[in-house]
Amino acid sequence: MTARISSYRPGLVDLVAGQISREIFVNNEIYQEELERVFARAWLFVGHESQIPNSGDFFVSSMGEESVILCRDRAQKVHVFLNSCRHRGMKVCRYDEGNAAVLTCPYHGWSYATDGKLVGVPYRSDGDSGFRFRERDRNDVHALYPAGPRPSPKVRAFSDYLAAELGATTPDPDRR
Repeated sequence: MTARISSYRPGLVDLVAGQISREIFVNNEIYQEELERVFARAWLFVGHESQIPNSGDFFVSSMGEESVILCRDRAQKVHVFLNSCRHRGMKVCRYDEGNAAVLTCPYHGWSYATDGKLVGVPYRSDGDSGFRFRERDRNDVHALYPAGPRPSPKVRAFSDYLAAELGATTPDPDRR
C-alpha cells in the first residue's frame, strides 16, 4: 500500500489503525507541501452560483493562501480573480461580499470592472501624468490577474458549485 504513496511519512499515519498524528495539522513543512501538491494542482471550490446571482455581485473566497474575488460581470459571465491590485498589490476587495459596478483598490484608487478590466486611474490625464494609459493597458497589462494561468476559462461550474484553479498543471475536468 505504501508504494502508491510517494511521500508517506512513517509515524504520522497509521494505515492499519486508521489514525493520524496531530503533527500533520501543525507541521509547517507538511503544510507547505500541501499548498504545492494539492492547492496549486487541483480545482478548488470557491463558491456557489447563488452567492453571485446578479450582475456586479461579488464574493471573496480563498484558494489555499490566495484571496480571490468571485464575481459576475454585466454579461452574466462568472470570473475569479486574485484579490490583488496590479499597481501595488493591495487587496482590491476589503468586503466579504456585495454588489458593485466597479471594484476599487483603496490604496491608489485604481478601479476595475467586474470583468477584470482596468477602468479608472485617479489623476490620470492626457497630459504629463507619468502614467501611459492606453487601450491595451486597459485590457491586458493592468487588468486583474485571473486565478489560473491558461487563457481558457479558469472557473468552472459543477452543477451550481463553482471551482477555480491556480496551477498550470491542473488537469482539465472535462478530460477523462
